[in-house]
Amino acid sequence: KAVKFNTHHHITGALLYRGGIFLQLLEGNKEVVQSLYAKIQKDPRHKNIITLIESEGNSRIFERWSMAYREISDLDLKMVNNILSWTKIINKSPEINNELILKILSHFKEKLAA
Repeated sequence: KAVKFNTHHHITGALLYRGGIFLQLLEGNKEVVQSLYAKIQKDPRHKNIITLIESEGNSRIFERWSMAYREISDLDLKMVNNILSWTKIINKSPEINNELILKILSHFKEKLAA
C-alpha cells in the first residue's frame, strides 16, 4: 500500500530498521511529504517520533526507490557509530547535523545499490 502511494505521489526514500527503531527518509514534493509525515505521526503503531533534519534540495538520495528498506546489521551499526553514535541520533543530540545524516544515508544507498 505504501509503495503504491509513494510511486503515485513521486515519493522516494529509505526505511532503516534496528531493534524496534526505524529511521526513515522521505523525499518528494514538500507539501506531499509533510502530509504523509503527518499521517505517520497520527498512526497509533508509531511512537516517539522525532524529526532529525528537514531540508529542501533539487536532488534526491534514493531517487530509484519508492521506499528502500534495510535492516541495520552489526557492521552497519559500527559504521553509523563511527560517524555519529546511534544513541545520539535517537536522542537528537545537538551534534547531529545534515552533513552527518547525509553521510550515513549515502552509506546505505551504496549498500542497497550493490
